[in-house]
Order: sequence, then structure tokens, then C-alpha cells
Amino acid sequence: MQIRNLLSFQRPFKSPQQKVAVLMMPSIVAALVIVNVTRLFLPSEKDSEWDVGTTQSKELSRLPSVGGFFDCDRDSMKPSPSDPDDVNKVRPADIKSIGALGDSITAGYKSKNFDYEPDGTYMGNSFITGADEPLEQHATIANILRKFNPNLEGLSYSIPAERAGFNVAFPGANSSQLPTQAETLVELFRKEEVAYEIQNERNFDSSDFTVVAQGFMDELSEPVKDANGAYNKKFYASDLFHLSKYGNAVLALHLWNCLLEPAGKKNQKADLSNDGLAVQCPKQPHPYIRTLGNSFV
Repeated sequence: MQIRNLLSFQRPFKSPQQKVAVLMMPSIVAALVIVNVTRLFLPSEKDSEWDVGTTQSKELSRLPSVGGFFDCDRDSMKPSPSDPDDVNKVRPADIKSIGALGDSITAGYKSKNFDYEPDGTYMGNSFITGADEPLEQHATIANILRKFNPNLEGLSYSIPAERAGFNVAFPGANSSQLPTQAETLVELFRKEEVAYEIQNERNFDSSDFTVVAQGFMDELSEPVKDANGAYNKKFYASDLFHLSKYGNAVLALHLWNCLLEPAGKKNQKADLSNDGLAVQCPKQPHPYIRTLGNSFV
């Protein structure tokens, strides 16, 4: 697989989380996600009211998730008449493939379906590439894109590595295990404002290459809480660090909607306690993944 041009990066978040997402075009489109999770997903001992022992339910029941409400009209779901040669005119239906690069968060570690299942990487529930269940049952970026393109490639299913699709993330991954160029790239992205600096560089904004910061968690600094102000037990896995299946779904909904928000007008403080988000649809006259080039016209 030859990956050619970059469409969009997700910025490295200042404090709570660092993430990079890349969409490729025109015929091969992928999402690369590198995640370093800190305070956002880790309640402190002082603040936490969550007894880890109580999370180990003895009931052999399916663990919760959240689906996405999808109601896009046919016109917004259409692909371009021909493969776009301009990154500012890429519609969701133009995306042919999806993949992910990262660590245990991206791999869906501990996002199991039943409480009795062993810990492991549940790629089929990953918020980027997961495809075990339809969108109506479990929201992921891949499941949303499948509504636009049922033939989307690179999907992840179940647990076995051979069914991971284009998701090459694995627990414990770090920059030392990536090629030298990727090591350098990761270190650059860890700098607080690097994505916005790159976004503003003229060399990174052309018809075949552009960078857009997806800062929907820029202003978040505390663990996710529920409507009562208590730590949202559903959002986290049992170790208080990784995302549960439910947490993966909620993150996917917010990330997707951010991708369709114009640059410069993106929500920077997503309410991750809100799991009732409708899946946003591309809007006329610019039914595209939003970039600098199509946000201010």
C-alpha cells in the first residue's frame, strides 16, 4: 500500500492527551493515531471515588457501549464524481481505507464486550478502526465511514491480530519501536503547539497536502464525569487508564463531529459526558472533511 498525501493531522493536546490523526488521499485514505494518555483518563488517588474492586462485576453480562444516530441525506453521502485531486474537496464517501498507528489506547486494550472476558486488545472496538458491531450499537470512525462507503477497507474485527486490518497499534508501543523518521515525528508532535504551527506554515497547506488541528479536548484537564459530577465509571476500563468499550464509542462520536467543524471554529472543550451526540453530516456548500482551504470560503 502506497500512502501519498496528507489531508489532516490531529494536534498533540497540551496536557490531558496527545493524539495525532492523519487522513490520506485521494485513493488511499488512512487515520494514524498516536496517543499518550495522562490526566484526562487517570483520576488521581485523592479525587477518585472509584473502588477498582467494585468494577469487577460478577454478572456475565454485556458491557455497555453507545451507538451513533445517523440521519444524513443522500446528497451529503455521495462521493465525488471522480477521485478528488484537491485535499480541500475530499468527501467522507471518497475515503477508501482506514488504519491506525499507536499504542494500547488505539488498539482498544481492555475494551472488552463482557466483564468475564480476559484483558487484551479488542481491535474490533477501537474508536478508530473497530467494526465488530454496526454503528447503531457501537460508534467508531470506521463504522461512521462505512455508512458513506460500505466497501471501506482496513477495518478491525475481534481480537486476533490477523483480523486487525490496517490497525497496527499494540500495547506498550513507543517511539523507539517506530522507524527513525516516526520517532522524530512523534517527538515533534509532543511539543505543545507544534500542530498549530505546522497548520500555519504555507508549505503545509496546498492542494495535495494540508494540516488541520482537531483540538476538541484542548481545554479539558479533568477525568470524565457523569451528570452527577462523579467519575464516569462506564468511560474507563478497570485500570482507570484505558478506555472501556463505551469510552471508545464516546470518543469516536466527538472526534468525528470535530472533523466536520470548520478550522478556527472547532469546539475545544468537548463534553465527554455527553453520549447522546448525533453523527454530524457533511453540509452544503462544502460537504467535505474540513480543512483550512475550505473553512474560510
